[in-house]
Amino acid sequence: MQAAIEQGRKTVTRRVVRQQPDKAQGDELREVSRTVATQYPYTGPELALKERLANIGGLVGYREDGALALREGQPVEWAWQSATLPTRFMPRWATRTRLVEVWASIEQLGDISEADAWAEGVQAIRNSVTRHEHEGRELYRALWEQIHGPGSWIPALWVWRIWFRAKHVVTSQTAC
Repeated sequence: MQAAIEQGRKTVTRRVVRQQPDKAQGDELREVSRTVATQYPYTGPELALKERLANIGGLVGYREDGALALREGQPVEWAWQSATLPTRFMPRWATRTRLVEVWASIEQLGDISEADAWAEGVQAIRNSVTRHEHEGRELYRALWEQIHGPGSWIPALWVWRIWFRAKHVVTSQTAC
């Protein structure tokens, strides 16, 4: 999904609401979030887009493209025992892209529109046998189950729908 964000194809994300409201509470929350979102401009917190880091010649670099991570304009020595660092342990100073939350609302997972499915960054896939062009919602459902596990697509599940814009931060240089 990082490539989709970088290319501007992904501008929406969904996160499961931790404490699932009942139907009446959910409908009320949905109405309030829609009203607030249309009446008040909002810029929320910056979320770090985490990448896998790697030891590049004894320095911290990005595994995907080999660029060196910079802290205050200087390369940083690799301080971990393993050759790569999983994304969940990436320090915030090393993030190259931050997502600025623009708007959030609540909805049920099954309410995703075709336009929102494409805004989630899915790419068109053509079935080579049937020549059928898959619909965005169909592709997003497959992506959701790939991320959250088989059978996790529950149309009545309440989710946060978060619109964001990418903000690129200069924290890298091409390795020599």
